[in-house]
Amino acid sequence: MEKCLKIVFPINTSEKLLVPIEGKILLITVFKRLTSQMTFFFDFMKNGGNTDEGSILMIFNGEHICFNDLEYIFVNPGDELYFIPPILGG
Repeated sequence: MEKCLKIVFPINTSEKLLVPIEGKILLITVFKRLTSQMTFFFDFMKNGGNTDEGSILMIFNGEHICFNDLEYIFVNPGDELYFIPPILGG
């Protein structure tokens, strides 16, 4: 099994993104790399984790994290991150 970070977008529970993780890497670095691949991450980083409706809730390994926490959290293979938009209670 590949060593990945699993990212889930609850609007469509079947939509999951597996990001290969090699070595010690910060979550913000993962997000910055994904900005060139997915519009969601480009917009997320540009807007500081906010949308017109409010902040996007992030749950990392079962714990709520904030946008400002991204630069302090190291990712390990097997970690899980859920994005919950404001319309779903984020």
